[in-house]
This record gives sequence, C-alpha cells and structure tokens, in this order.
Amino acid sequence: MQPWERSSAGITQGSAFSAGRDSFITSPQGASASGETLQLQAAGSGPAWGIWRIGLDGGQPGTLSTDVNVGAVEGGCYYLAVANYGSGRWQWHGPFMDSHVRLSLAGGSSLASPAGNLLVAVLVDGQHSAEVVGLGVEMADPADGSPPGQVSGLQATAVAGGLLLQWNPLQESGIAGYRIYHSGSPFTNPQAAGVRSVSYLEGNNRHLLDGIDGTTFVRVAAVDHSGNTGEASEQVSGLPLAGAAVPLALQLDHASGTMGFPATLVASGADNYDFDAEGDGIFEVLDSSSGSIIIDTMHPGIIRPAVLAHGPGGEAVALGSVSLLVSANSRPLASATASPQTGPAPLLVDFNGVAEDQEDAPQDLVLAWDFDGDGIYEPGTDTLNPPAQLFKQPGIHNVKFRVSDSQGASDVDSVAILVTGIDPDNIAPFADIIAKRTPGISLLQVDFDASNSFDSDGSVVWYEWDLDGDGSFELAGPGSHCSHVFPLSGIYHPLVRVTDDAGETGSMSTTLHLPSAWPDLNGGQLMQRRSELSGPITDNLRWSYPTGHTVSGSPVVCPDGSIVFGDYSFELNAVWPDGTLKWSLFLGGGQIESTPAVAADGTIYVTSLSDKLYAVSPSGQERWSIDTGADIISSPVVGRDGRIYFGSHNGSLYCASPEGQTIWTYPSSGIIETAPRIGPDGCVYFGNNDKRIIAVNPDGTLRWEYIATGSIRSTPAITEDGRLYIGVVSGELLCLDLQGNYLWDVSLPDAVIDSPAIGLDGKVYIGCVDDRLYAYSGDGDELWNFDTSGDIWGSPVIGSSGLVYIGSNSLDMFALDSQTGNVEWSRTLTDQIFSSACLSEDGALYITSSDGQLHSIGKAF
Repeated sequence: MQPWERSSAGITQGSAFSAGRDSFITSPQGASASGETLQLQAAGSGPAWGIWRIGLDGGQPGTLSTDVNVGAVEGGCYYLAVANYGSGRWQWHGPFMDSHVRLSLAGGSSLASPAGNLLVAVLVDGQHSAEVVGLGVEMADPADGSPPGQVSGLQATAVAGGLLLQWNPLQESGIAGYRIYHSGSPFTNPQAAGVRSVSYLEGNNRHLLDGIDGTTFVRVAAVDHSGNTGEASEQVSGLPLAGAAVPLALQLDHASGTMGFPATLVASGADNYDFDAEGDGIFEVLDSSSGSIIIDTMHPGIIRPAVLAHGPGGEAVALGSVSLLVSANSRPLASATASPQTGPAPLLVDFNGVAEDQEDAPQDLVLAWDFDGDGIYEPGTDTLNPPAQLFKQPGIHNVKFRVSDSQGASDVDSVAILVTGIDPDNIAPFADIIAKRTPGISLLQVDFDASNSFDSDGSVVWYEWDLDGDGSFELAGPGSHCSHVFPLSGIYHPLVRVTDDAGETGSMSTTLHLPSAWPDLNGGQLMQRRSELSGPITDNLRWSYPTGHTVSGSPVVCPDGSIVFGDYSFELNAVWPDGTLKWSLFLGGGQIESTPAVAADGTIYVTSLSDKLYAVSPSGQERWSIDTGADIISSPVVGRDGRIYFGSHNGSLYCASPEGQTIWTYPSSGIIETAPRIGPDGCVYFGNNDKRIIAVNPDGTLRWEYIATGSIRSTPAITEDGRLYIGVVSGELLCLDLQGNYLWDVSLPDAVIDSPAIGLDGKVYIGCVDDRLYAYSGDGDELWNFDTSGDIWGSPVIGSSGLVYIGSNSLDMFALDSQTGNVEWSRTLTDQIFSSACLSEDGALYITSSDGQLHSIGKAF
C-alpha cells in the first residue's frame, strides 16, 4: 500500500496503515501470508496470531481501524489486543465477528512504545480462521476538546431477534465512528446504570443490533479521533420480532491484488440479498436471489462491500461485510543465492540476485545488499552480482538482498552463510542463558540474555536462538540479547548456541515456566478476580468429573492447562481439560477445604486440616510440607519472588521459601481463615476472626492494623489506584487505602463471606449470604443487585467479555451482564456451590459443587 492509497485504506489519508502481510511477528503455526493479507488458522496446536508494529510519528493513537475477514466456521470470531506499556499488559477486546471494527484509543497515553510504535495483535482460537487485510491508525489531537455534532435521523426497524438501525452520517471531518447505546428502559444519560453499548465503534451508518430481548431503547452518538463524544441522538425504540437472524455467510475468492484483479463476493444462507458493492453505504443491487456480485477493483485502497440478507417474509435479516485490499502497484520479487553457503574460515562467497517486477523494467529497480546482517545496506551494491565477499569470522552470516521499485514498494530475501572453524586445538565456548519475563497472561514477552557466555581462548562472535525448544533456530546474529513473545502459558525449553571466533560452538538451555491463566484463588497477583481471558458466553456443559467426595475449595489452572482442586478425602486432584484424570495425590491427615496455588514453575501449594502446607510437583509427587500445629483452611498465594504466604488457625501468617523453609511468621490476634493478598508494594494484606485487617511488611513486621465491625473471612482486593476492598461477616463492604485509612463502607443485609472482584471500570462486585450479588461504583454507590435464590459463599469472576460469573447454594451457576446485572445464561449443577469459578485459556469456566464434582462450561470440543 502506497502513501497516496491510504485515503480509502485507513480512516483518512493521514492514517498510518499496515497491510496484513506486513506483520512484525506471527505465531509459529497457523499464520501465513497470502497476497497482501495474513491468513490465520487456529488448530489443535493452539491459537494463531499476528502482531503489527505501526509507527506513530511521535503522536498518540486516536482510533484503530481493523479489516479482518472471518472464516466460514459457524460462530467464527477473532480478538484484538493493544500493548499498554504503562501496565505492561495487553488490552484485549472481543470476540468480534464483524469484518470492520474500530476502537477508540484516545487517552491511552501509555500505548506508544519507547520507539514510538503501536503494537496491535489479532488472534483466533479454537478451529476459527481469519484473514487480516489491514490495520489503520488515526492520530489523536490532544488540543481538540470539541465534541462532534449530534447524530440525526436515527431509525430502528424491528427484525427477527434484533433491531436494524440506520441514521444520517455526519459530514464533519475527524469522525472515528458511532457509539451505539441501548437499554431495556428509556434513558437520557448514556452513562447511566443499565445502559449498554456495542463494544466497538460502528464505522458505517447502519448496524444490526442483535442479542437483545424485549423492547429496547437506542441512542447513537458520534466519536472523534481525539475521543470526544457528541450529544446522543434522539431516542428510538423497538421490539425485536420472534426468531433469529439469517445465518449469513460471506465468501471472497480473492481479498487482495493489484488494480483490476478478479473478485467475486458470494453470499449464502438467505433468500434475497441487497448488495453495497462499493462499501459507501448505498445498496446498488436490491433483492438479488443469485447471492453473488462482482466487485469493481479498479481503484486502489480498501473496499468494504456490505450485504443485507433477507429471509422468507423479510422479517429475518442479517447484515455483514468483507474487506478487500486493492494496490495500484505490486511488490517486486527478490531472490538471492550464494556459492558456497558453508565452509571453513576464511570463506570467499559469490552472490547472485534475481529481481522481478510486473510494472517496472529491470533497469528501474533499485538493488541493495546487506552482507553483515546489521540491517544497514552497503552503499554501492546496486547490482545483481556484487563482488565476492570474504567472511573471516566463523558463525552464521545472514545476508540480505533488497529490491525496491519506482513506487517505493520493496521485497527482501535472505541467504545464510555458515563459516566453520579450522583450529583443532580450539576450546569450545561456554554458553549461558538468562530469561526474564514481563507480567501478564497472554502473549507473554520474555527477554533473553546470553551476555555471560564466554570463550576462554578467543571470543564469542555469534548467537543462535531456539526460543521454543523445537530444535530450530528462530533468530541468529552477533547480539547477546533478544526478546520473544509466547502466545500461551506452559513450560518451554529455550536454548542458545554460541559460536567462537574459531567456529566452535557451545549451547545451553533453560526451563521457562510461564504462569497459568488462573493460578490461585484470586486469579493471580493484582488480578482482582478479573481475567484477561473471555469466559463462556453460553451455558454449554462440556463435562463433569466426579471425585466421590465433598468439595468446598475452588479449582485453579496449571501452566499445562490441567485443573487442580482438593477434596474432603484428603486428596489433591489434577484433571486434564478434556475431563480425564491426570493424577490424584493422597495427603493424609486432614481434609482439604482450601484452594491450591500454582507457582510459575508448576509447583502446587495447598493447605489442609492436617495443620500443613504441602508442596506438590506438577507430576503429583509430594515434595515437602510445613507443619503449623493447627488446622489450616487459609488458601496460599505465591509472590513474584516465589515465596508462599498462608495463614493458620494458630493466628499466624507464614512466609515460606520455595524450598520449604519458614522465612518468618507474623502472630496475629485471631484465627486466619482467609487467603492473604500481596499488594503492589510487596506488603501482605489479610484479615482474621478478631475483626482485624492487617498489613505486614515484606520482612514480616507490622505496617498497620484496622479494626472492623466483624470478623473477616474475605480476601482483600487491591486496585491499581491503591484501594483495598474487603468483605466483613457483620455485613459490610469496606474500602480502605493502602495506608489503612478508612475511605467508605456500605451495609449489606447479611454476612459477607466471599471476596470482591473489581472490573476494569472500577466497579466492585461482591456476594452476600442474603442470596444476592451486588455491584457498586468505586465510590460505594449501589448500581444493581441480582437474586441467585441461594446463599453466596464463593467469589465472583469477571471475564474480558464483561460477563460476571457467580455460583450459589441454589445449585445454579450464573453469567451476568456486568453493566446491568441481567442474566446472560444460567446452568443448574448437581449440588450446592461453595466455591469460586476460574477461567482457562481455552475459554472454559471450571467450578466445583459440594457433591465432589468438577464441572467444565464452555464451547464444545
């Protein structure tokens, strides 16, 4: 895509744009370039993903525009993520089924990398596929504080299962898209409780609002690239007709090419189709029964054809679109060969290049060679046959050959030269590797350092990296540092091979344990029982695993995906994601009422009424135990340094090393039944039955105590802005700061046993023994409550899709809309639920019931 073609590729001509094939990094499997697009195909080996690095030219992103064609599998979808350099995490959005999605990024001051780039990821999982056509970014204007005008002409047509919306597009410049607000009740303020919004900005002036039930009230507001939101439109309402949307499927024979390439859009699943072949909002072809149309590709840019499908009688409709990328100029083709490609130092190598281009003559192409692989092309190398090059240093030399055409498009080919040593008396070098990971769950970045490698009789000149331990070297070069992004948690064995100046090699590997999706009762440090992963959107019960014994503790997820939980028969159980038993370990002496915690290396820590904390290997072998001399139902947690923290009925908080040594104890004034919480400052926060909320320094000394109105059986939740939320058995939700100062509290009708969960928007969710789950604002205002018809002993869990999951003694597991408290789905299980749910990377929810069964809810295998 050339600069002058961006006017129709991004949002405006000034948009920074990256074609799908120009990804920065992709998953090892399931990602492949096709023309100008990137094909993503997930499979049993894991999700497929790509990451794009988009230059911001010193600015801040305002709007992200993505064009991604979803595969034909029913329920196909994809996820988007933007790297946040302030939090060190990826901000996940989705799932999306629409091909053209816009996200407002304005106000995200930490989205630019130190090098001034925006990193965007597209991911598909399950058996889904997607074709990434392109991504565009429009910059925000920090000085722009003027909101766009009011949207007019909003109309809502009732169709089967939803409302077909249409409005007059604003003619102002700088419009990022339209925010669609809807509620089951009339509303004036779009930000009011109970008002929902579509999870992305609509770039067109039509939208099919589905998934709604009952009379729905709608307003639409325009949003500009600086994040300013205009006044909402006049309110319209409608009652969806009975039935469901048409199962529309769209298929393109080609999604990219140069001007004039053949492109046919085929629609299926309906009786008649309206086609907007140019994507300009005007349907030129109406009531077509053929289901196909030829797309005009004679103009460069992205074309977004839309289809409005009609079922019998016209009541059932569907609205869909696809994206095509048309280039005015094709990329040239570069190909490089070398002879010889291997031999002892010094090695003289001849190179030959082949350059082809559909538009330019050979003499109009610009050629360049990079012989030392440093990314800088040597001057005076505009030739297909450069002079022979002498390689004196042993190692692998990655030589690059670049071809650029008259329009600025280019292609690069590389050829590897292996130069070996010649000295039989040379001593092989010593290799060393250190891995350091950044916090987070998905798309984990790990920095590798091999600078401690050395050569006793020379120097190390080359480093090769097998980052996933599969026997293939993904990176090579003279640098001793590199970074790699791992898409999934698990156990990896990265290896570095170093070459000295005489051609000898040495290698070393390390074991890398990336944390699991839900490693402890809280879902991980500072996770506030909120996951970066999306939980199930339906109540599909995949399987139930029976232990035959009472269970009250919650399950957790190990790095290998297995689910671990304890029971009252003194056994710790590990179950695979398909519902089969991995192993079961008898820990004699006392029933297990606590929730295990899993360290990054896969070690499992669990307490029991045998008075002990146990350490168990990932394969189910007991490693060691610590005896406190009193019952333990407090669930352990693991710090970043590997230390384990837990409480005992003897009133003491324990800090233990990964080797099983007690580092320190802090004696409190009452029994500790709750799991402790590690704050961002390294302090440990917990409560006891003597009404105390206690903060202990990392060295085990007291920082502060706060006396509540009742005993504490709730684990604290700590927010990024330094607030601590905790439940009190006397019937309170209490908010303190991290210095122990009172901020506010609210009274609830009955005891609070569970722990609060904190949403991304700061909302606080907590259950009560009066059968209800409550939602509060960050200032303590009640937003909504939901009656589960049974006592709530477990804690809520929040998925990235915005659903809140909670179980109760009514035997039911609920998924609630976090904004309204409305039920999205419920599932009746086999017995009362005393535990909390956890979420895994495959989108499944795991929950135990008191009859000893572990249940898995999620998409079918």
